[in-house]
This record gives sequence, C-alpha cells and structure tokens, in this order.
Amino acid sequence: MAHPTRLTLCTLTLLGLLISSPPGLARGAPVEASAADKKQAKALFVQGSKEYQAGRYKAAITIFEKAYRLWQNPRILLNIAICHLEGGDLLQAVRTLRKALASLPEDKREAFRKQLPPKLVAADKRAGKKSEIKSAGNE
Repeated sequence: MAHPTRLTLCTLTLLGLLISSPPGLARGAPVEASAADKKQAKALFVQGSKEYQAGRYKAAITIFEKAYRLWQNPRILLNIAICHLEGGDLLQAVRTLRKALASLPEDKREAFRKQLPPKLVAADKRAGKKSEIKSAGNE
C-alpha cells in the first residue's frame, strides 16, 4: 500500500480540484447539477476519500460513482480512475480516464491532462501502445 502521507496529500489535492472546478465542465451532461446535488456529491466525495485513504478502493469507487450520478463532473471520474489504478485494474482506470477526458470540451482537455497523476498518465500511454499493437495485427 502507498505511504499514508502521500495518500493524504493526493486525496486533499483531488478534493481541492473537485471543489474548485467550474460548473458545467461536463459536456453533454443532461442537466446542470443543483446546489443540493453538488453539496451531497461533495459530502460523498469526502466519504469516498476516506475509503481511498484506508486502501478500500472498491468501496471508494462505489461512493465516488454515487457522487458522479449526482454531479457529472469529470474530476469525480478522475478519482474513480485513480481508485481503479491503485486497486490494480489498469484497463478500467484508463477507460474511466478517457471517459472523463471525452466529457470535457476539447479546449479544456490539455489543462485537465496536466493535473493527472504520473502513474495514471503512464497507464494511459501503455494502454494506447497495446491497442495500437492489436489494431496493427488486425490489418
């Protein structure tokens, strides 16, 4: 398991990103989340962060997914991706990351990418190379 201080710093950083993200980031979201839904999503995020810090990644994912249903914020998806990554499910981590990126307007994606943990960026690159190899073999 990762060092507790690193987990705490990571979680606090991610919490700050979630709370400070501008409204309406998620493109194609059916309806902007209400203030009450955002408040509930933030409370769930705190709860999910505690599960993450304790190394209970599946429980954290479940809670973060509840938060995402309330507030379709790509930063919540980022936290789900990180939990999948820490739990060893690299494929699902990459899928979730790419879903988060796809939900953003194109002009916001690069700034979002710059905030990604290096371990998640590396997993995304590895997955990209594997899919390139598979598609080259199918030609």
